[in-house]
Amino acid sequence: MASTYEKIQSITVSSNTTITVDFTSISQAYTDIIIVGKLGCTKHSNRAPIRVNNDTNNNYSTNYLRGNGSTVLDSGSSNIDSGFMFDNIAIPTSFDGTCALIFNNYSNTNIYKTFLCRHGSASRGTAVSVNTWRSTAAISSVQITAGSGGEPGTNYWSVGSTFTLYGILKA
Repeated sequence: MASTYEKIQSITVSSNTTITVDFTSISQAYTDIIIVGKLGCTKHSNRAPIRVNNDTNNNYSTNYLRGNGSTVLDSGSSNIDSGFMFDNIAIPTSFDGTCALIFNNYSNTNIYKTFLCRHGSASRGTAVSVNTWRSTAAISSVQITAGSGGEPGTNYWSVGSTFTLYGILKA
């Protein structure tokens, strides 16, 4: 059975004060949803938290793997307050960062939600994270924060960073 991507919403950062990109009121009409991003940060960031339905409780687990051609790191955490787009790969301030977040069965109310993130940067390497949100609620919103760690001070998404939400329709 073929699937089709349908663009739901696109957000382009237009202010140097945007910390979080927030997709809200996500339709439940699709089998899966995907967020694709071309991004940069105002400071190097070691972590980009992802929260579902504004849940800040310790309902997330994550496992990740990253590499840069010479070094490989893997790690994981459980009972944390968010999933992660990446960890310890650092988003560069330039726009060579890309990401794809895939939320499978996001509207199924009988299972915990799993989301996969692939992130790459020509200057920093590649990472993949597998995240679980331990809730059976349908996903109606996703928040992606510019991150923490890295350079000190508040971090923002760089002006021009673009995030696009797609729904996957069954044909």
